[in-house]
Amino acid sequence: MYAIPVPPIEPIYKRSSHALHLILTILSVGVWGLLVWWPMALITNSSNNRKRRAYQRERAKYEQDRWAFEQAHRTPPPGSW
Repeated sequence: MYAIPVPPIEPIYKRSSHALHLILTILSVGVWGLLVWWPMALITNSSNNRKRRAYQRERAKYEQDRWAFEQAHRTPPPGSW
């Protein structure tokens, strides 16, 4: 017997404060942007993409499980055996 499937919760994606990083880049004459902001943007983007792919896999499995549950618990139309 199937259990009622529970939909996955969409993850919270990280974002950076572009205004803060722009100010720090200007004040440090570009050093902050090259040594900190750019590498961290790549790391954050990679992390967000990994979370997004994992969520899509979980969502696809949920849809499959929900379909199986609905098929298993479908009631026949009235008048049918």
